[in-house]
Amino acid sequence: MNKKQLICMWCGIVVFVFVGLITAAAGSDRWTYLWRYYAPLLIVYWPSVAIVTGGLIYTLRDKQGKKDKDG
Repeated sequence: MNKKQLICMWCGIVVFVFVGLITAAAGSDRWTYLWRYYAPLLIVYWPSVAIVTGGLIYTLRDKQGKKDKDG
């Protein structure tokens, strides 16, 4: 991985974990409320973060390195 890909990967991991921590930090008395209203958001949000981060990592791949391997 090149430097841009590593930065993109770590930003994606931080966002992924941050969203999970926000919903878990509300406390057990509000967990039912959070689960009811934020679970669908997490089910959509986490895969979206993974797809966007993976797409950026793929887009920012080192094209020169690929040419060197081919030829």
